[in-house]
Amino acid sequence: MKKILLTLCLIFAWPLPVPAADIPVWRVLWTILPEVEATRADGVRFVASMSNADISAVMEMARRAEHFIESAAMGAVDLEMKVMLSRVPVTTLSTFSDGNTYVWQNDLPYDVQQEISEARADGDPYQLVISTVRLGDANDALLGNYWCFGRDRYSAVRLLKGSDLSYLMPTSDNPYPEEPWIYPLCSCLSSFYVSLGYAVPGAHEAEDHGYRRMGDLGFNGYYKFYQDILSAQVRDPKTGARIGITPEMWWHMPEQRRHVDDNDKTFGGGGCDTCLGALALMLCAAAVLKHR
Repeated sequence: MKKILLTLCLIFAWPLPVPAADIPVWRVLWTILPEVEATRADGVRFVASMSNADISAVMEMARRAEHFIESAAMGAVDLEMKVMLSRVPVTTLSTFSDGNTYVWQNDLPYDVQQEISEARADGDPYQLVISTVRLGDANDALLGNYWCFGRDRYSAVRLLKGSDLSYLMPTSDNPYPEEPWIYPLCSCLSSFYVSLGYAVPGAHEAEDHGYRRMGDLGFNGYYKFYQDILSAQVRDPKTGARIGITPEMWWHMPEQRRHVDDNDKTFGGGGCDTCLGALALMLCAAAVLKHR
């Protein structure tokens, strides 16, 4: 009898697998860079500051963009977003082949780069990094930069001219004022998944897939297309198949988090298995002593 009880002890005391998160969690760092004091390679000087209204508007757009993506993906992904206000000026800028000036990864202030490096060193890297800055050039535009880390995907968009933030308020004609941020984000995501061999339309291909602009909203008006990309509901004009980002695809991240096992999305280690094992061991030990 004692042998049977001891065998049961070993079985029940063995660490039990604990279900991991039902959906993948993407860490997103949204940085706001309020001060620019930089000289471009050609000698052009940029000195600009974001106003409190700018900063408040960007923070609100970050909140709305997070909700838009999670809702469009129909609960298939959880965005763990951190909004960071840098206290260090941008001192360098990069110019790309399109002739535009951007804040590239190496141009990020050192406090932002430190945040990214520490997260990576801790095994919990950011999958997406977004930065918003006012360059103060001729267009005086807020500029959004997006990276899918680990795959070098980059996208940027000029968000607005001047200081008029009225268009960032939702209206019946413009229900998703966060759309200027959604476009480059979808562009990064589609580029990333296409690089893995998946069929995902580019964010600029709305009309190629039968979508038309809703209203006269400038660069807004394609939010239905972005929603369908994020939920794999875009119809391929050639095959008729539904394409986009499926729930399973969200598990593939630009940089994997160490505590997520890419080969096993069902179970993972945890503290509860040890607790259950210890409890089972105590109960079995008590049973053995009772039957001596």
